[in-house]
Amino acid sequence: LIVAALMTRGALRMIARALPDLLDAPPHAATAAEVRRAATAAFGPHALVSVRMRRSGRRTFAQVAVDGALFADTAALAERAALMQAALGEHALDVGVVLAPAQEAASAG
Repeated sequence: LIVAALMTRGALRMIARALPDLLDAPPHAATAAEVRRAATAAFGPHALVSVRMRRSGRRTFAQVAVDGALFADTAALAERAALMQAALGEHALDVGVVLAPAQEAASAG
């Protein structure tokens, strides 16, 4: 019975430590601001439609919705995406970025 109680106590502690990594949460304010700044710098304020973010564990995930016309030139789009990733990398931010045309992003929300 004592062993079972100790095992239960250990399991509850493990769950309590792991729970923040298992649940989605809003991103840290500084990370969110930097992601928005990098997206605006890479795509321009007129082409950037929205930025949605969530944090899962220690990683932040961002969906960047841009003007759908940018997807016509995939080479230019890839270049702009690389600029955004480089800007985030300068700040050592672990952010996964997905680009979406504005129409798709609006319907996915």
